[in-house]
Amino acid sequence: MSTILALDTTTDNCSVALAVDSKITQVIKVLPREHNKHIHNMIAEILKLNNKSLRDIDYIAVTVGPGSFTGIRLGLSVAQGLAFGLGIKIIPVSSLLAIAINYFAENDNGQVLVGLDARMGEIYWAIYDFDSKLNKVVAIVPDSLSAPSRVNDRQIDVGAVVGRVWELYAEVLPKSAAKKTTHLKLNSNPKAEHVVAFAIANIDLAQEITAVSATYLRNNVVHQKS
Repeated sequence: MSTILALDTTTDNCSVALAVDSKITQVIKVLPREHNKHIHNMIAEILKLNNKSLRDIDYIAVTVGPGSFTGIRLGLSVAQGLAFGLGIKIIPVSSLLAIAINYFAENDNGQVLVGLDARMGEIYWAIYDFDSKLNKVVAIVPDSLSAPSRVNDRQIDVGAVVGRVWELYAEVLPKSAAKKTTHLKLNSNPKAEHVVAFAIANIDLAQEITAVSATYLRNNVVHQKS
């Protein structure tokens, strides 16, 4: 079995997880804009908890977005730096997929609409389902960026919505989406334990360092006033 280190820095949460023979441990802290000060110490902490060293790591899994631009860049650069030094591959994971995995760990059926606040009056969102035949979470609507009012009405045939962002924008969501906020699940930020759970089942998605890139969805990070 493989030893996999997982990182998530795409939101205010900063989390690190380690899977050793499929046994997962996690260290998580809420660190708005301070991930860079703590991420390396958290990696050292999770390795110490498992009596492992960097040389024991076979793969690194990391959320590549969407989410905080600074957070995405930090997590990816740390993962790439470690992977380069260790001569290992990286398993990239969508931050929205990580949220969906969290949801399906506690719910066994129905599609879920997940979202993160993209600022500037926009939402990062996607729809996922659990495919029992494949035994994996699959995207029904891929990771998207739009104004809350443009979340496609016809695509909202879901059993639940996950993310505080939906509560923030409930008044301007399409009616079909707004109705689903009655089933709102708030414990929704990506976490490294779910990133590493995905990686365990998807080793075949591991990529060379140079092939891994961030998923920003938005090209312009600076708000342009009209």
